[in-house]
Amino acid sequence: MNCNQAMLSVLDRDGSVYVGVWDTNNIASASFDVSPWINAFGDGSIMVIVQRPGERIPYIAANVAVSAGVATWTFDEVDTAIEGIGACSVIFLQGDERRGRTVPFTTYVAPTIGPAAEEPPEPLQRWYDDIMQASADAIQAAVDAAESERNAEASARSAAMSAADAHADATAAYASAAAAAGSAADAAESAGDAQRALEGMVYVTFGINPEGHVFIKNGDLLGTTAFELIPVSSSVNPGHMEVSL
Repeated sequence: MNCNQAMLSVLDRDGSVYVGVWDTNNIASASFDVSPWINAFGDGSIMVIVQRPGERIPYIAANVAVSAGVATWTFDEVDTAIEGIGACSVIFLQGDERRGRTVPFTTYVAPTIGPAAEEPPEPLQRWYDDIMQASADAIQAAVDAAESERNAEASARSAAMSAADAHADATAAYASAAAAAGSAADAAESAGDAQRALEGMVYVTFGINPEGHVFIKNGDLLGTTAFELIPVSSSVNPGHMEVSL
């Protein structure tokens, strides 16, 4: 708030606003007490309509903020572009409905010493620039949204490929497990075959009995009959063996 001017109420019937010196920018402000409107109608939005000295067409001030029932209009180079006496009015809106409007307040823009550094923009030019910027922002937002969609599609494809790879890995793991189980079964069957073959084998020992005969004798195997082979004592068949059960 500009400390050199008192706050105006929207209920005032007469008032003036010292806008500042020609070609100044954001160095002064004016404040308006809009609490009577808020208390009467509830929350809404505030606009300040400005008519510059010597002009007939008003424009909307760009820098207006509302806090705690006070609307603050901060002046910019458009507001101070023309020295002299102008006017402003504060408007209270709820949606598209105008609920309150002040009587016009007188505005003063003082002259400055020396020429302006550059010509300030006209209000319509500022609105055009704002519209172009809003359009550029909308286009950029659309581009960003499209890029986000493409990234989301790429992520979805990547996730699908990862799921397919995981399924393939699970299938391969299942096949490996099945093959291992088959190998284990084959090994168990081979072990059974070896055990059965072992049970059917005849183990024998060689030795000399007390009579001095060489003998061959089987071991005590399950399902076999004990036998002993001893040389035949007859000289008719030398070298032959006979079975003794």
